[in-house]
Amino acid sequence: MESRNQIFVANYNQKVMQPMRYDPNLYEQQINYEPNTDYGYEVNYKLYNYFIYFQRKYNQRLGPFIPRI
Repeated sequence: MESRNQIFVANYNQKVMQPMRYDPNLYEQQINYEPNTDYGYEVNYKLYNYFIYFQRKYNQRLGPFIPRI
């Protein structure tokens, strides 16, 4: 989950920085996720599932993986 969260966060933050290209209502603010910080299982689990929900609900892609449950 951690490695996928890093990819998801990086792609999400890139889209936040381009409000003319990506919907600013979907990509409102950056997520501060440091790769060297141990957030523990619970935070990584919640963040990962949020990204899966976000991608499925709004038909977005944040990485090379197909979001599935």
